[in-house]
Amino acid sequence: MIELLRLQELTVSLDPVRAEDRVLSVAFNIVAEMTLPFQSGRLELKECWFEHSALNDFEAQIKALRHEESGRAVLCDMSNKPILRCERKDAEVRFEVIAMDTMGMGRVTLEVQGYASEIDDLYQALRDYPKWW
Repeated sequence: MIELLRLQELTVSLDPVRAEDRVLSVAFNIVAEMTLPFQSGRLELKECWFEHSALNDFEAQIKALRHEESGRAVLCDMSNKPILRCERKDAEVRFEVIAMDTMGMGRVTLEVQGYASEIDDLYQALRDYPKWW
């Protein structure tokens, strides 16, 4: 399991559940939990499929974002829907976890403000995960 983010307000973990060698992809169960002083929320995405190349691209985007004044990194699933987004504009950083059902009937987003140093933490979690792809 990857504990991708562990902020005071948001935790995101990815648990690999299946892999496919023909398409070079992996499915994760994703759990995001937001805890604010007077609110909390939990979002679970089950068997969310990503191509290996999308995961590698997201890691490269996060690596670059650490040194940029502004920009974004987005991880899209195999349907090209954004699942994780990290956006930076000067000192402001925003993390989002997005869930959309396959029929387009609903969408849930957990979004918290963060700090630039947390982009480094996100990158280290991705970099240090023992990848098989």
